[in-house]
Amino acid sequence: MTPNVDELFQKFSFEDIWTLLLKLYFNIPKNEYKKLCCIIYRIAYMLDFKILNETQVRFRPDNDILKVIHQIQTKINSSNIDIDIYAFLHFIDILCWNEDVKYQSYCEFIKIRTGRINTALSIISIPLIFANFIEKLTEDIKNGNEPDYSSLIKVAQNFARTRGIQPISNVQLVEFLSPYLTN
Repeated sequence: MTPNVDELFQKFSFEDIWTLLLKLYFNIPKNEYKKLCCIIYRIAYMLDFKILNETQVRFRPDNDILKVIHQIQTKINSSNIDIDIYAFLHFIDILCWNEDVKYQSYCEFIKIRTGRINTALSIISIPLIFANFIEKLTEDIKNGNEPDYSSLIKVAQNFARTRGIQPISNVQLVEFLSPYLTN
């Protein structure tokens, strides 16, 4: 199963997702980036979904969230990055469904974080960890200090231990995405 949205995001890997998000991190205002991550967080927990009937649940953000998506898209467009952010969010949703099917094939959802939630939180987490590392590395070099590589080493260790997922803790997410994500 290879998720995609129309001609967009065909064969789009996690590497592609994280590269795009890092590019956005460094090219749009931080508040807009935080809002985007919060929307992805909301996708993880299906907060902006509508039950259409007994067998269909779809990502259908309300007007307030759509307005935020439009504001983010405006900032992306002004930075000359060619991405339809609404389609990208749908792609993330499809990817999350794909992961749920892999881990929850009987729809029992015994391990609730397996699948959708860990996937969406990993999508958010890796770019935030790397961006934080890059900013600290730049500051260390500027100040003549020895760079601290521990955050990247921890990511590598966690990937090895958790078989490819890397959701950071809710405490860290709240710290990174404040004031848009709170306890």
